[in-house]
Amino acid sequence: MIRLLVVLPALLSVLIGADHLLRRNQESRRIHESTLRLLSRIRVEQVAELGIASGSNSWNYVLRDGIWYCPDYFDAYAQGDRIERLLEGLLQSLATVVRADPVDLRRFGLTPERAMRVHLTSSNGMPLLEVWVGRGAPGSASGEAYVKLASADTVFHLHANPRLALDEGRPPMVDPYVLPRALARRSISRVIFERESAYPLRYLRRLQIPAPVSSRSGLPPQRPTYEWRAGFAAGEQACVRSSVFAYLGFLARLRYEELRYRMDPVHHSGALDRLILEDSSGRVDTLEVGGRDAGGNTLMRHRSSGQVLAIAPHKAGLLFPASRALLDTLPLPTPYQLAEPPVH
Repeated sequence: MIRLLVVLPALLSVLIGADHLLRRNQESRRIHESTLRLLSRIRVEQVAELGIASGSNSWNYVLRDGIWYCPDYFDAYAQGDRIERLLEGLLQSLATVVRADPVDLRRFGLTPERAMRVHLTSSNGMPLLEVWVGRGAPGSASGEAYVKLASADTVFHLHANPRLALDEGRPPMVDPYVLPRALARRSISRVIFERESAYPLRYLRRLQIPAPVSSRSGLPPQRPTYEWRAGFAAGEQACVRSSVFAYLGFLARLRYEELRYRMDPVHHSGALDRLILEDSSGRVDTLEVGGRDAGGNTLMRHRSSGQVLAIAPHKAGLLFPASRALLDTLPLPTPYQLAEPPVH
């Protein structure tokens, strides 16, 4: 009896201690899982190469001299803002633990066949991070997503969705514009047309008109205004500014159909037409146009970058405008808006 009275308190103490330890571990786990944290201590500026794999597709992007390129697609310019959005989502967004033990990853979209696998590499080729991005949380269009590190079982709820940085391009995040957005330029101030003699237009130029001097003291000086002139063999004519702006806007948002290494000599003959665009800082973009590819698209080379592009023929027909398209008011919507609609 005495022995039983001794054992029972000891057993009770063990049970109380075990219950306290279990509660403490559960509380510690709840705190651990609910704590906001970063997936990694890696900074965005450390990343110089980005690899993305989804299903059977994979794409690679590299950073050179502050500009992102896609070597897999003729070294095309990439959309740096989209890549930064993806990297910032992975490296700067906070996350919470969903499950820390092995689970069925299908419910999170984190199986090898469904996850988007992201590899980050430094400028010296050192692997920095590999992350699997699952489905959006709660849905595919959500701004949050389930993710896991490739080397661990822990599933995180990331307060960002890196998938949303991708677009519908193949490959995604490639700059689709004839005038690459990565090459900084100011507003165009002169356009020179080099074409066969039957084409009458020689150039467009922006002419500054001095602002009138105000006779009333205390008023801020007026800003200078501009007008556009078209040059012909017989001299210059004033243009309708809205028509010129419609044309220049078309050039700025002109998209290509495909990229090529070079102009195919089989489908090119004769001299190239040239469109020379000069901005207000003196930067020049030269577009060389000539020949067709097997699909009927017009081939064009952007001389500064060396890129050769194929553009739809109905767009190519607007590169060298008719005189009346600049000297008269255009109908609305303009032919330029119909060929290359503005992106809202």
